[in-house]
Amino acid sequence: MSDSNHERLVSEVHQVLDGLTKQGRPWIPSWIVNAICQQHSTALRDGDHQWFWIYNGHSNVRQVVRKVIGERAGDTKVMEQPRQIEMPGFERIHLNDYYIVRRKGEDIGVPITDMTDEEIEGKAALYRSMGKTCYNHADELDRFRKWRRLAELPAAAE
Repeated sequence: MSDSNHERLVSEVHQVLDGLTKQGRPWIPSWIVNAICQQHSTALRDGDHQWFWIYNGHSNVRQVVRKVIGERAGDTKVMEQPRQIEMPGFERIHLNDYYIVRRKGEDIGVPITDMTDEEIEGKAALYRSMGKTCYNHADELDRFRKWRRLAELPAAAE
């Protein structure tokens, strides 16, 4: 897929997510994929190979939807999104509008205001664990650098 076509699809996904956000609805990937594919269903031709285009279209859209949701609500932010959910009286520094949680066997983006206490506790525990893991990783990198020097192994050229 060309870059411009990919960007058009990414833009469509963002539009759907923005609309769901304005309505306070969850981001359920399978629903979003079906909605986008349905908008383009007239482009499909009848024939023996229609299944091929339907399958591959859905597969590609599913991949893009999951990537965009991951960027907007994932645990590793790729892009900064403007806050759309207002929380008067609560100063937001790190909170996302949406978080990815597992419900009924599917990972979906849920508005923070609709998350259960258990889901919020789980997400907080995940971030604490990620923080500890990052510090441990940094410590191990430092130990490796020192070990390499003691072992007289060559360092990469700058």
